[in-house]
Amino acid sequence: MKNNKKFLIAGGILILIGGILLGTSYGFWKIDKIQKLSNNLTVDCLNLELSDVTDAINLEKARPISDVQAKSLKPYEFKITNTCSSTISYSVNLEVMEIENQLKSEYVAVSFNNEPKEILNTKQTVTPTYKGDDYTANEAYFLTNGEIKGGEEINYTIKLWIDENVTSIDSMNKDFISKISISGELSTGTNLVEYLTNLESSELVEDDFGNLRYIGADPNNYVQFNNELWRIIGVMKDIENADGTKEDKVKLIRSESIGKYSWDNKANGIGSSTSEYGSNDWSDSALQKVLNEGTYYNRTSGYCPSDKNGATTICDFRSTGLTAESKNMISESVWYLDGIDNASKKASEYYTLERENTVYSGRPTTWTGKVGLMYPSDYGYATAGGSTTDRNTCLSTKLNMWSLGVGSDCPTNNWLFKRSSQLTLTPSSSNVYFIYISSSGANVGVGYSYDRYEVQPSIYLNPNIVIENNSDGSSALPFVLKQV
Repeated sequence: MKNNKKFLIAGGILILIGGILLGTSYGFWKIDKIQKLSNNLTVDCLNLELSDVTDAINLEKARPISDVQAKSLKPYEFKITNTCSSTISYSVNLEVMEIENQLKSEYVAVSFNNEPKEILNTKQTVTPTYKGDDYTANEAYFLTNGEIKGGEEINYTIKLWIDENVTSIDSMNKDFISKISISGELSTGTNLVEYLTNLESSELVEDDFGNLRYIGADPNNYVQFNNELWRIIGVMKDIENADGTKEDKVKLIRSESIGKYSWDNKANGIGSSTSEYGSNDWSDSALQKVLNEGTYYNRTSGYCPSDKNGATTICDFRSTGLTAESKNMISESVWYLDGIDNASKKASEYYTLERENTVYSGRPTTWTGKVGLMYPSDYGYATAGGSTTDRNTCLSTKLNMWSLGVGSDCPTNNWLFKRSSQLTLTPSSSNVYFIYISSSGANVGVGYSYDRYEVQPSIYLNPNIVIENNSDGSSALPFVLKQV
């Protein structure tokens, strides 16, 4: 028999309550009543179930007993079950329905789930929730709380007895009627932007422009996204939405490359391309189409840009492309497409120039979409430096001067550094098909748009994304994302 009661309260929080009525007197203890409570929800999530409906706490002709004697009492068993797929935060309470005169709640001792005995008035009091045809709770006591995952069940035991210190003869044969209740809410988790903004960690630091960035060789910035591991670049300030409003957003990048492809390789006369080498206009680049409306975005297989003059290669994203759930988590945002004249720039200079409206003639300065690439400044700011070359020195060094030789602390203590060249979003402002890459040699340099480089998609998350509890951002316990 299941005993549950469920309510939907204001603010979209799901509260679920189940109950088991227990009755006792000084001389005679038993389950007074097992009552199915009314259910006011169409969705059942949290259930409270008796292990045996005939089981009873029955102390015929009972006297006040000691803790030692109480150990021999048969416990009352029940379990809670989460029948939904989402995690529920729950609380277990003991709610007192009726106490006859002279029998006080503090006379009743409780051993819950084999924990040491507690007198009721020493337990944390909570607001009563139960209201029924026969009884209405007038006091309630907190027993325990926790989280229960979808499909999980948790078993509990409880014992009640009259404390050995009760000596009042007036308390004999007085009814004490109580109920075990379970309440909870669907776990919405913690807002990711707020969590990271308030996180005190040496791995998450502010850059020169107020953005928070993860730094170091392998910081705890892993997230479970798109059924795979991605990583948090940081919290970016005032990212523009498609409607012109601005919000702080968390920026992600896929942990590993999806393959080697061309930034763009359109043939001469196709779109913005004026040669067989393609174009560095991201708004109509071949890779942009793959990531935002083609095979990767639609989780299908097909052909991707590879080498000059419109050549293609087979690409299969049926297991690695974006899922419908992931696409709904991505914020359609404004990405900066401003060009840079040469690679001899520091991270802060790259950041400024990426937003300075300097482009090759006729190129757009922004693009609004969902899936882009990292910027050179993202790469530069991810370094933590080291004992040989500290972070301040790395950030004051031009990114085209980074190397695996002198000053190797800069790239080797940078989680965005890969030992193969990676594409960035930033084009050249002085050429029609040059783009910037983070090279396998650790520096930032110029590449041809038609050449094949590693592609790590990057996105901005919707600001309402939350992380579920019990994760620390490590690769073993990545943050689990959820949209609310």
